Amino acid sequence: MAKKKKVVDLGFVEHKHQRKFLSAWKRRNLLICTRRWGKTVAACMKLTDSACRLANRKKQPKFAYIAPQKDQAKQITWPIFKEFLWPLISIGHAKINDQSMEVHFLNNRGKPWAQIKLYGADAGGAEAIRGNYLDGVVLDEGDQVDFPVIFREIVRPALSDTDGWMLVTGTIRGRSHLYNLYQANQDNDLWNIGIFKFEDCWRELPAYCIQDNDSGLWVPSDRKYFEVQDDYKNAPNAYQREMQCNWDADGIDSLIPNELLDPALGRHIAEDQYGFAAKILGVDVAGEGPDSHTICFRQGLACRDIVEIKQASEMELADIIAKHITRHDADMCFIDHTGGYGAGTLSRLRQLGFNRVAGINFGSKASDPHYSNKRTEMFHCVRDWLKEGGCLPSDRLLAQELSVLSCVETTSGKAMLIKKDDIREQIGRSPDRGDALALTFASPVKPQGQAGIGQAIKTAASTGYNPLKRRKAYGLLR
Repeated sequence: MAKKKKVVDLGFVEHKHQRKFLSAWKRRNLLICTRRWGKTVAACMKLTDSACRLANRKKQPKFAYIAPQKDQAKQITWPIFKEFLWPLISIGHAKINDQSMEVHFLNNRGKPWAQIKLYGADAGGAEAIRGNYLDGVVLDEGDQVDFPVIFREIVRPALSDTDGWMLVTGTIRGRSHLYNLYQANQDNDLWNIGIFKFEDCWRELPAYCIQDNDSGLWVPSDRKYFEVQDDYKNAPNAYQREMQCNWDADGIDSLIPNELLDPALGRHIAEDQYGFAAKILGVDVAGEGPDSHTICFRQGLACRDIVEIKQASEMELADIIAKHITRHDADMCFIDHTGGYGAGTLSRLRQLGFNRVAGINFGSKASDPHYSNKRTEMFHCVRDWLKEGGCLPSDRLLAQELSVLSCVETTSGKAMLIKKDDIREQIGRSPDRGDALALTFASPVKPQGQAGIGQAIKTAASTGYNPLKRRKAYGLLR
């Protein structure tokens, strides 16, 4: 006679939206939700359920929960495990280790077997997984970790041996890692993607409900709803990101707001509005590693498609740039010369007789004293150009690179753009396209053959855009 299985109630009652997401479960899962949705509880219960189902497998089942910081895992996630697993712990079917934040489930012989371990991604904590195997993993707050390394180099290889599952969760922080993951897989049938906005689901979330005194039932609380609205009344962008799961909402210190950026993407204007202006090439030279060389062509208010070049030496890159200069009859070509990169390319172009080329160091002194360096100054010029009606290609990667830009104020009162390494951490790659565009604003350029000094110079179209005009009013973030 088969031994009767014992059922233990852990006290987890999924709400409507948790049930919808968990019932659509696949090997690859992405959960974007409003705050207080219960994603951490749902993730802990999924790990527990999976571990219990594999408790008697010959090979030890292993599961992981990766939080952005070890302290975050210890203070938020670990107490949830201890609370819900207490019924199993009290009857000897599970053991916990507070120091290592590990849960061990016992098999039918009373031997600790299936394991769930909590990790912090900070200080390389997730590196301990490298080379191991996992049956399931939760990667929490994907926008707050070094996602490309953890996702591609650690998590996916660890799941390959067991054909295990993965859950990536988070609250939106802009067009960053979660945005990339969503864009790449929104039409992929292999992924279960759930996006749960506050306005759509708050009535079913326990955090926003109260118990009715007469019926004893939990009902939506209008008071709690309006408290949320009041909390965010002075932070509408934060409300859209954190509560409404809106990737288009700007960051607090966004240099180029999406309301300015989005209309420029794919915008077209008549040639007589830009044809008179100088033709400028901006070339971002890749350093060592996976980055690409990029070439951007701009004439007045019109920016053409950006060309990406992979695995080209500096001499090869010079030949490619020469072809673009000739094709566009460029008046000037600005080449990234930061950190010594691009020196060979510049020399080669001058050997070939191309003299209207210049090297630009992003960290050099700005011509405008309001900016801390040339890079900050050039990207402010990009922002001002978009205000004047600048037209960008329909390029999602370029849009993402521009949308994450923000500024801080230095101790000397100058504007300083967010570091390039910080952008790379947010979006998972180098912002090569944005840098190439910014380089076209390194200095004002006069078209070749234009009238000399003392003669009339046509520099403005009917739009009023003047590429040689200095801004009369300055502001740190404006």
